[in-house]
Parts: sequence; C-alpha cells; structure tokens
Amino acid sequence: MGTTTHLMTADELIRLPDDGLRHELIKGELLTMSPPGEEHGIVTVNLTILLGQYVKAHNLGVMYAAETGFKLEAPPAERVPIV
Repeated sequence: MGTTTHLMTADELIRLPDDGLRHELIKGELLTMSPPGEEHGIVTVNLTILLGQYVKAHNLGVMYAAETGFKLEAPPAERVPIV
C-alpha cells in the first residue's frame, strides 16, 4: 500500500503561522530552514550596502530584502520562498 503526500500551495504557505524559521515551497513540497546566524547577518548587511549603492548609482534596477516573498512559477510547479 502506498502513501500519499499533501502538496502545499503558495496560499497555504503564506497562511502558515510565524515560527521563526525560513520556509520555501518547491513544487509543492515545504522546505524549512533555520534562521541565519550573527556572522551571516554582518556579512549580508555589509554586502547589501555596497551592492545597493552600486545598483542605485548605475540605475540597474531594484533590490529586495531577504524576507520578501516571490512566486516564481505558476502552479503546479511552484517555487515560493517565504520567511
């Protein structure tokens, strides 16, 4: 006898309670990651400052914070990173 797996939708992912972890939906399967640590935060903010100044000075577009959610593909092949 086989098992069934419930594939999650982007709407279900968005409605998950905030548990302090990072979540990403890949083709309906929930991937959960631990939050980044202090060193990651320091490196990220310093890189963001430099990269942001370059992008703005050269009118190259926009940048988004890590916690910004995006829906990259239409169902059923959804990939949705959410914090």
